[in-house]
Amino acid sequence: MLVRLLLLLLLAASSECQSVGKEFVAVFLENIAYYHPSSSNNYFRIIALHNDTQVDLKADSMFSDSGKLASGEIREFYVNPELELDKSQTSLKVVTIMADKNISVEILSYRNSSVQTALLLPKDQLAQEYHLPPIPEIQRTTVPEADVTNAVTERSRFKVILVNADQNQDNIIAVNGTAGFSITLKPKEVAQEWVEDSIAGKVISGTAPFLALFGHPCAIYANCTCGLLFTPMLPTKPTDAIYIIPPAFSADIQVLMPSKGKRETLSSMRVNDPGPVVLQRPGLLLNLISEDDFGSCFAVHTVSDTQNWVVVMVPSDSTGHVHINTAIADTTWSAVSDTKYSWAKIHLDPGKHIVWHESALMAVWFIGEKVQSTMFGNPAARLSIFPDYRGCVLSPEHVEILTQQSSWQESIQACRNLSLDLISLTDPTLQSNIYQKIQNHKDNLTDLWMGLRKSSYSGEWYWISEEPLQHVDWAYGSPDEDDMRHCARISRTDPQRLSWTHHDCCSEARPVCYRHPTLLTI
Repeated sequence: MLVRLLLLLLLAASSECQSVGKEFVAVFLENIAYYHPSSSNNYFRIIALHNDTQVDLKADSMFSDSGKLASGEIREFYVNPELELDKSQTSLKVVTIMADKNISVEILSYRNSSVQTALLLPKDQLAQEYHLPPIPEIQRTTVPEADVTNAVTERSRFKVILVNADQNQDNIIAVNGTAGFSITLKPKEVAQEWVEDSIAGKVISGTAPFLALFGHPCAIYANCTCGLLFTPMLPTKPTDAIYIIPPAFSADIQVLMPSKGKRETLSSMRVNDPGPVVLQRPGLLLNLISEDDFGSCFAVHTVSDTQNWVVVMVPSDSTGHVHINTAIADTTWSAVSDTKYSWAKIHLDPGKHIVWHESALMAVWFIGEKVQSTMFGNPAARLSIFPDYRGCVLSPEHVEILTQQSSWQESIQACRNLSLDLISLTDPTLQSNIYQKIQNHKDNLTDLWMGLRKSSYSGEWYWISEEPLQHVDWAYGSPDEDDMRHCARISRTDPQRLSWTHHDCCSEARPVCYRHPTLLTI
């Protein structure tokens, strides 16, 4: 039995990325007012990670749509305005989104100059408990408190919007305390509850996982103009996490910390908190991305008739390896004070953009602006946590050095038994990465088979992957004209140097088995 030594931990990217899944539930919040004379425009934006992804959307008998998407395709699905929530406390205006392969889903809602976007959590990432955020202090909406009245839309209280994600069972959702509440939601039912600052920080819990949103239908953002303001609520982490605030958001912000029930003005660019940490500024409620939720690849799509950017935060020593689509990001980076990070606000041309990093993890937010100095936006959809110089990785490369020594031909079969191939070092960057893994291996590895062989017919060396032999790294004296040594190894030619040597194919060595990463189509 082969003992397998993993050089890379093989994880499914979908299980690690909060924004990727196969099933979602969603609602569209009342934007300004359900009776507003201008019609609302509500969309789902769905990105498929794999080819031939079937997506189906349904809201009981009120709405249905479907489509088949290609890898990397982002498609908008328009939703009937009648599905937007009104003043009713409960309704069945819940949309279920199902896919047969992994997707990511964003909400886009706009009416006149009121624009909001949000990134949805997949159903399997929803929680049974959330902490209620403190109420933002917004002049002429929540301040002065004496003027707050639910009879006037722009001066009403903030709401929590609760969605029972279960299709079969009731869900009892409650907040204990003087200003608390309890409500039983039927399958795929949504409820809206007014909240007061006195219950900020308290736990809202259900008998099963549920979707929770926090927002206001028409919060004042400029002069006497109001608009929809909301964000999905995220579960609290078991321990403190590190949140870094990019200076792009530092003006006119309040920092909301639901787990502590605290609302603060900005005093530091770093927050230690179990989260979530939410920034509020005119037009924007934005979930920060904690360090342990950084990713290597993100998807964004611009909103028409607005200015669009991404805000990217990356380790300061890795700013030169950020790509937007196929090009290195052409921007100026600025250090975030007292941290190891730098940030940039990068303008986007209309359309789809994939932001990815070759070697580091980073945070990316999508930001738009329709009214000057009034932002909207959301954390960008995180598609991967595996940096790679080749692109946006959906499943990472897999490298194994088998412990059993065997001939070159037997090594090919041993790798194939694991759904891998004897490695072909087809480019210098891949070779450098593999050399580094071998050098760092706990065993003192000296000779390892790779997938390079000399043709007995032509005398030419070739990769068994059938890729062209475009570079070589032969050790001094290799290869020579010895007809008995037609197979190549990665060999330690001195303590600090690896190179290629040629050997008898029937001699024995440990093989390096490999599988290329699966990349998103850009």
